[in-house]
Amino acid sequence: MNDRPRKPWKAERPGAALGRSEPGPAHLLAIFDVSDDRARRKLTELCKDYGLTRFQWSAFEGQLTRNRREELFDRGKRLLDDAVGGGRFFIVGIGAREQAESLRLDTPGRPAPAPKEGP
Repeated sequence: MNDRPRKPWKAERPGAALGRSEPGPAHLLAIFDVSDDRARRKLTELCKDYGLTRFQWSAFEGQLTRNRREELFDRGKRLLDDAVGGGRFFIVGIGAREQAESLRLDTPGRPAPAPKEGP
């Protein structure tokens, strides 16, 4: 038997087990409300590129890992930052562990161009 105290530098860091217990893909909903047609089309294609399935005009569902979910959200955020009038983009996880976790973006985007004057 080894009765010696553990060396503090050999102890496992708090939270180290979380990295090993990360679940696989989680079921999620991606929902957006965008007034700019171009940005809406791009968000639609982005969701399809990530393998999500459309179940309403601006709502998709599917399974993604945490990294892919955050990547999708970041790319959607960049699209909405450049969109005229901005919009809203939600990614909501569905499942026991994911219920409390959601990503939400409500951005004003860039302002609409001023109307041209003259004939």
